[in-house]
Amino acid sequence: MKDWTKAIAVGFLAPLAVCLFVPAFLWPMATMTPKDLPLAVVGTQEQVSKVSEAFEQKQPRLFEITPVEDRAAAVSLIEEHEAYGAIVLGQEPEVLTASAAGAAQGNIVKNLAQPVEAMANQQAQAMAAAKGIPADALPNVTVKTTDVVPTSSEDPQGLAMNMAIIPVAIGGMLGAAIPSFLLKRNSQRLLALAIFAPIAGLLTTAVIGGVFGLLPDSFWASTGVFTLGIAAVSSFILGLRALLGAPGFGLGALTIMLVGNPLAGTMAPKEFVSGSWGYFGQFLPNGATATLLRLVNYFPAASIATQVWTLLAWVAFGLVLLGSGIVRESRSAKKAA
Repeated sequence: MKDWTKAIAVGFLAPLAVCLFVPAFLWPMATMTPKDLPLAVVGTQEQVSKVSEAFEQKQPRLFEITPVEDRAAAVSLIEEHEAYGAIVLGQEPEVLTASAAGAAQGNIVKNLAQPVEAMANQQAQAMAAAKGIPADALPNVTVKTTDVVPTSSEDPQGLAMNMAIIPVAIGGMLGAAIPSFLLKRNSQRLLALAIFAPIAGLLTTAVIGGVFGLLPDSFWASTGVFTLGIAAVSSFILGLRALLGAPGFGLGALTIMLVGNPLAGTMAPKEFVSGSWGYFGQFLPNGATATLLRLVNYFPAASIATQVWTLLAWVAFGLVLLGSGIVRESRSAKKAA
């Protein structure tokens, strides 16, 4: 009778577990608000002020504007991943985009061409009227759009960057699950992890980049990213397993799946996520790996120190916990002897 009662309880409780996954994955998307997009603007102080005021009136806090001296400076900010795009004002207005930074922010910046063009024509007409020049005698100002950092032709939608967290999360969990349940000692699990992570990183890159051609030419850099990301996830979960036993494995896996994946910033930029959760997600293995993969493939001029140190910290944290488990096992073995 107890077995049947247990079966009924599992049947009722399992759907509740599903309910945990649904809001965890949908919450960032359901509550996100387009805001605080870093945007560079080239122009005089008066021009930058007018553009800022116009954007603020239309949609408050949508952009975080940084004035820059010239087009080259704006391009540098974009290539260093410090801005998602730029507006160049003056005789030949231009909108600079970076589709490789992400579809959501790329489309927002790209759509600025029309309002910038309207503002440029209004300004030209006002100056002409002040000089007594008929409005119909003025040439129409057109705004050119330039994609400074485009996605690769094999992956025009940037799907590889968005889906990168899946092999990292699943691969990292497998790298922890298999040693956890097949090997009895933490020292054996550590050895398995040391072998697993680089091979998994290499094979993941070979499939995504070599077989499907979804990564640019940064094969070995991408291999390093996947290796580091998978190692961070696996060592974290194995460390908790060594510290807390089987519940530690569950806690680690749930953290990666229910917190790390939704906050990784692949479906929308971190600025859009409610509160500071988007920024918090960048310090989890999933978010750090996804951002690092994007940077090494499309933004070689950008600094990767934050992402690399974040992943190394997760690896170190897991190894410390795993090492403590090895020490406890050694002491227990000595006492038993």
